Amino acid sequence: MAKEASEKSLITDERIAELKSWAGAYAPVRHAFITEVTRDSIRHFAEGIGDTNPLFNDPEYAKQTRYGSLVAPPTLHLAMIGQMRQGMPGVHNLWAGAEIESFRPMRAYEQGNVTMGISAVEEKLGHFAGRMVYLEHTSFYKNKEGNPITTLKLWGMRTERVGAVKKGKYQKISLRHWTTEEIKAVEADIEHEEIRGSNPRYWEDVQEGDSLTPVVKGPLTIADMVAWIAGWGTRPFIRAHRAMLEFRKRHPGFAVTNDLGVPDTPEAVHWDNDLARSIGAPGPYDFGPQRVAWLGNLMTNWMGDDGFLKRIRAEVRRFNLVGDVTWCKGNVRKKRTEGNERLVDCDIWGENQRGEKTMVGEATVILPSKAKQVS
Repeated sequence: MAKEASEKSLITDERIAELKSWAGAYAPVRHAFITEVTRDSIRHFAEGIGDTNPLFNDPEYAKQTRYGSLVAPPTLHLAMIGQMRQGMPGVHNLWAGAEIESFRPMRAYEQGNVTMGISAVEEKLGHFAGRMVYLEHTSFYKNKEGNPITTLKLWGMRTERVGAVKKGKYQKISLRHWTTEEIKAVEADIEHEEIRGSNPRYWEDVQEGDSLTPVVKGPLTIADMVAWIAGWGTRPFIRAHRAMLEFRKRHPGFAVTNDLGVPDTPEAVHWDNDLARSIGAPGPYDFGPQRVAWLGNLMTNWMGDDGFLKRIRAEVRRFNLVGDVTWCKGNVRKKRTEGNERLVDCDIWGENQRGEKTMVGEATVILPSKAKQVS
């Protein structure tokens, strides 16, 4: 039975006003998990999303590509944002989406800096938890000369935990159990994934309406999320022992209490059944940025080493629960040119075994041109 919400766990006019007063102030990121793009940080991130592309995992292979060295998936910026100013301690944050615009390759050991701030605050009324607050952050990653590498925009919904439980939107959904035969079918789909790699995908060979070869993630396990955390990071909410105690003292109202009566991180909703249900979810579920990175995996697999992921945007629409499979899919919406760039716009999404689109998005890639090869 849900406990009555305390004043600290409620969304109030005063707390919304405080968030709005912080909007527009950008500052260097503090306590980022990744402060420098290195061979190890790239590998850990790729392993965390199950991306075996040698462009991100094999320095010797990467030397033979047009980059001449190891580069990172553009979605690595998700691991470089550190401790965000979020306010409203005790009010749950449901991660809702991200957009990443890339201007140049994210190279290993290139010196740079990351800044971040709140870019939008808006009160909403939703079916999931009633009164909610849309909170958006924008982060800029630039090299030491000040040239942009990637810009990341991410947003979420602040919701009252008790309000979500009372609404009960997802309570009729149960966790999926799989047969051996069903698991084999999913594994067969995984084995059919294609990493385009060194085989160029030329702009001229792409047709509007083409389907992208799916990338398959799941059935989701707690171990998958442990691997994700190992690459994406633990800051600021996952800390151990004394470090966690000191953090809780600096941020009263941050912790949640688990079924053993122990203060725990709010991130425990991703692996603790009771805590997940306390915020209105049917059970543990994935991290929003994790799923967005999966769509990045879809795009880099498809475009090949000579492609460049210029922009990716994804909105998380539903929970991706432990036991769920996500088929990351896409198709070509439009081919176009912009200056000297040959661009392809794609519609992309993640679809589960229930036929639900749990995330939807779009991406733009720059592809090599046969005409350029001749000139």
